[in-house]
Amino acid sequence: MEKRIKVFDDYHELVPFSMEKLADSIKVIGLPEPKQQFVLNQVKSILYDGIPVEEIFEYVFKLLKEEGSSSAAKYKLKRALFELGPTGYPFENYIGAILTQMGFNTDVGVILPGKCVNHEVDVMATKEGKAFIVECKFHSSDERKSNVKAPLYIKARFDDVRDTWNNKDVEIIGGWLITNTCFTEDAIAYANCENLMLLSWDYPKKRGLRAMIDLFKMYPVTCSTILSKKEKQELINRNIVLCKDVVDNPKVLNQFRISMDKKQQIIDEFKAIVAHNG
Repeated sequence: MEKRIKVFDDYHELVPFSMEKLADSIKVIGLPEPKQQFVLNQVKSILYDGIPVEEIFEYVFKLLKEEGSSSAAKYKLKRALFELGPTGYPFENYIGAILTQMGFNTDVGVILPGKCVNHEVDVMATKEGKAFIVECKFHSSDERKSNVKAPLYIKARFDDVRDTWNNKDVEIIGGWLITNTCFTEDAIAYANCENLMLLSWDYPKKRGLRAMIDLFKMYPVTCSTILSKKEKQELINRNIVLCKDVVDNPKVLNQFRISMDKKQQIIDEFKAIVAHNG
């Protein structure tokens, strides 16, 4: 039996390498099948026991970037979410935009009175007379998971607000916890027990944050392989978080002292990212 290669994951744990998962991550970005197989074959040639997943990621990203397509930008989506920091506020705006695409009316950063204290809620999401208190847990790297303290916190806030809620037109029905990384098993168990909604990068399975982003094409500007880190941050500071915002209003790039050629490259990249079916 062929020895299974083990890799160090983002949590510095030694785990079996899954070529199937890598294949899925490449397939979902819409890379043509012959190129998918080329990338997988190239990765096989560099594998060794104890290789960090970050090294594999960087190698695949380099191969995709050489293709000159939007595939590289979409492949780095998870890392792109980390670049929405350093504060959690851009992530809250980003989640608000996704929930709006899901059909909710959203308010970001609202103050709600509770029985004991007032609460600053990251996002208030309302649809068809039902409302959720949404807590956004942003992490700047994949090394941190959201543990059970997070759902405990949102449950306490929900209970406190519900006790004084008096809007007859809208029923507040629950708490919703959203993170750009993952939840611990205890966090998931507690949330399920208390009927809290959870959304993380890969939870619920096949309906996680990655799936929502792909479905609604809500790719952040930090996906760009052309914009500099400073330029990305300047867009975020102006509340321009989505690639589609730049596609719809290319004039936002006029603030940068860059050539017309680079501006067009950025616009073309964002158009390809948003239009790509994946």
